Amino acid sequence: MGIIDELVFSFLGELFTPGPRSGQDPHDIFACSLRVIAGSQEGLGDGWRDGEATAYPGGLDFEASFQVRDGLRAALRTEPPTISVPVSAVVTARQRQPNDEETGTVKGDSQIVELTTETATLEWAVPADRLESALKRVQASWPSAVSPA
Repeated sequence: MGIIDELVFSFLGELFTPGPRSGQDPHDIFACSLRVIAGSQEGLGDGWRDGEATAYPGGLDFEASFQVRDGLRAALRTEPPTISVPVSAVVTARQRQPNDEETGTVKGDSQIVELTTETATLEWAVPADRLESALKRVQASWPSAVSPA
């Protein structure tokens, strides 16, 4: 597929990506990216997926944005399916910025941390100015806030 096709599909994806859900504070929703680095997580793969997340104690709900590989059917749906990610641990010891290969798919101002679920280890790229509040929200119900390992 050519660059023109990708631009058209990207534009269509932006048109069909919903804004904040009704009754929800728009500041609770933030752009981020997720990918699986070990194991499996329903709705996600080993490639980065951009989208919007709502973090809550013990997890997050992620709505993946349209990507060209999703196809035309996905571009025309009214709302992307929500991927629920129950988080059992956050590892910030290996927190990092996107590397050169990732800067085309992950926003350059992001910080990447690891999330552990029952079935997978994920990388979560969050804009640096939103990371602290997102981590606090996910870890709100945990006795010890961050896993250093």
